Amino acid sequence: MRTSVKWVTAATGAIRRAVRNAVGLLAAGFALASPLAGGAAAAPLSDPTEFEVKAAFVYNFAKFAAWPEGAFAGPRATLVLCRLGDVGFGSALSALEGKPVGERRLAVRDVMLREAGDCHLLVIGAPLESRLADVARIVKGRPILTIGDAEGFAAHGGAIGLTLDDGRVRFEVNPKALAGSGITLSSQLLRLARIVEDVP
Repeated sequence: MRTSVKWVTAATGAIRRAVRNAVGLLAAGFALASPLAGGAAAAPLSDPTEFEVKAAFVYNFAKFAAWPEGAFAGPRATLVLCRLGDVGFGSALSALEGKPVGERRLAVRDVMLREAGDCHLLVIGAPLESRLADVARIVKGRPILTIGDAEGFAAHGGAIGLTLDDGRVRFEVNPKALAGSGITLSSQLLRLARIVEDVP
């Protein structure tokens, strides 16, 4: 019995450390070796690119989000990550194909606007970020987490906007847009976000 208790305690500690580490990466951001960060023009190959960092953020959003009951066909159903429009970091998102999110696996798809309602995460790129009203009409009332990196994305109705701040990737959250989807984000994650409201 003592062995079992020790094993459970050790496993619980490992899980907590993993959560802290993942959230810590988001809190610290990633210094990009680019002119934005004052780095050299030619970065070492080991340095993550801006696009890779943004893809890593999207993956962590998936891990720290909770979808409402009924959003999936079953407990192991695929979590569908969609690219809509010309997503600048879309190629980096391809690396997330098959990655685990709890008991689910991620599937990365390219979709047309009319197909966006079948997604769980929707990453929106050009020229769609200028048509957020159209996107909002498609996803309204559906459990879809909208993400984009256009300037002011969250303030214009997107749930999560990725930004660059002094060469680091940060993120903004629009609580109204998030609430409309029925999706909740971890309180740990929300504490790290910049909260924004819809622009008038």
